[in-house]
Amino acid sequence: MKSAVKSLFLPFVLATTLAHAQTFPTPIQHVIIVVQENRTPDNLFQDPNLMNNGADISRFSDAVAVPLGSCWDIGHSHGTTTTTGWEREYADQQSGQGFCNDKISVNNCKSYPTCAPDTYVENTSQDKTIQPYWDIAENYSFANYFFQTNEGPSFPAHQFLLSGTSAPVSFGDPSGLYEDFDAENTAGMKAGYDFFDDAGCIATTSPLATAEDVNSAGTEGLYYTPPAPINYPGYPCYEHHTLTDLLENAKPALSWRWYAYSRPAGIWNAPSAISHICGVNPGGTCPNADWNDNVDLTDTDIFLDVNDINTHGRCNLANVSWVIPDGNWSDHPGGMNHGGPDWVTSIVNAVGNSPCKNSDGSSYWESTAIIITWDDWGGFYDHVPPYEVIVDQPGTFGSGYVAGFRVPLLVVSAYSPKKGYISGPCVPSTDGINNGDVCLNNKPPYWHDAGSILNFTEYVMGLPQGGISQTPSWNYDDFWAPDYWANGSCGRNQQLCPFGLSDFFNFKQSPNSFTNIAPITYQPSDFVGLSGFGGPSNTQDPDLETE
Repeated sequence: MKSAVKSLFLPFVLATTLAHAQTFPTPIQHVIIVVQENRTPDNLFQDPNLMNNGADISRFSDAVAVPLGSCWDIGHSHGTTTTTGWEREYADQQSGQGFCNDKISVNNCKSYPTCAPDTYVENTSQDKTIQPYWDIAENYSFANYFFQTNEGPSFPAHQFLLSGTSAPVSFGDPSGLYEDFDAENTAGMKAGYDFFDDAGCIATTSPLATAEDVNSAGTEGLYYTPPAPINYPGYPCYEHHTLTDLLENAKPALSWRWYAYSRPAGIWNAPSAISHICGVNPGGTCPNADWNDNVDLTDTDIFLDVNDINTHGRCNLANVSWVIPDGNWSDHPGGMNHGGPDWVTSIVNAVGNSPCKNSDGSSYWESTAIIITWDDWGGFYDHVPPYEVIVDQPGTFGSGYVAGFRVPLLVVSAYSPKKGYISGPCVPSTDGINNGDVCLNNKPPYWHDAGSILNFTEYVMGLPQGGISQTPSWNYDDFWAPDYWANGSCGRNQQLCPFGLSDFFNFKQSPNSFTNIAPITYQPSDFVGLSGFGGPSNTQDPDLETE
């Protein structure tokens, strides 16, 4: 089973520090969290400029360069044993191997690498599709050590990005399952079922709409049985607090919006799996006002709300927004369209060029932080071990399910400390010891995860930091964010890192001017008005759970 790489988290019974609100006002009034699909830094950022400036990227010597839209896909379920998914790949990484022992879905490919994870996305004069991502990193900020909090695929990963947990219930629930985490996508994907309709509180009542949990002993199974009418184990409808509750309970209330593709019961649509947001209505639509008021099933409406185009603009950007792409511009492998880099660039440019003003006269550019990340590693190889893999023991946050591999993180704002800032720049170790790390800065406070995004958002919005669970004795990842906790390296009560992602921002400086990022193929207007969903094929290898 798993072994701890480093010791960071303490049992909850020792967690007596209360969540607290920030005291230093910031200019940030809007946070946009853009969630792409299934990549690692090693796979997506073989950028010589970044590497020369300290990016901790493995310089592959024998890997294969492939296009962003490659047609094959790689297994990245959590895995119940060390034969597949995260469990298999983590074991391989610990033994110094690549990820070549996991499964590949070829999706009718004419050719594919024999070891698909040992690949990287090419960026050549003939194919510069991913250049916008590199330009964003070189002009704004790049994280060396941003880790997926959980060790599984999209459905639980999106739950962590919404609330810092994928637990089915809140602390104190008589089921005792607040120690468990949803660990997998729903089972319909394994059976070739339409998995964009079998997640959340409006999933069909078919047993295919089930998702496996991992318990505090690290064992995976169908443990959660919701109340009637959904009374079989594993139905993917949960009830616990999310960041949206803190926003709505603020005085005055703060706004939020979840921009998503048109399939509300999909595994990428996290609010539909929270019963107090969606409402329980199997096979139907979410009936609750919270859903209808805040979830926008046209992902491209983000462009209207920041008024990037000259007609029908709304200047209606919420305080906190999550932007989930259509599959065609999600970066998901397995035959996806390759529009992801231009999609993300269009959002950045829309905010940077927006004519909209806040009530205090500040521009959207001066008042917005754009946080761009990828929901999981997608089965692609990454050479950096997770910052923490907790030994399976009850009473610890994420026991048996924390933390995952690195995924990319880009941070865009007017308050970047410098152009091309790298969090935790790689300073190569020369002593040959350094706990096996290659780079000396692979340590707190340069570790970040999904909780860092939530903690940062709480800070700039004046919310209780670490307060999502609203139960001091049982906190979620917004409290346990590695850069907020920092294990004494800077301390949550010291000035150096008072909030998650704090090293990415210098709020004492005047705002930097906006640098436009050039798209390669698509312009913002190309995305506006598009509808439908281009998702991964539901005829993939049924054992992959490759979301």
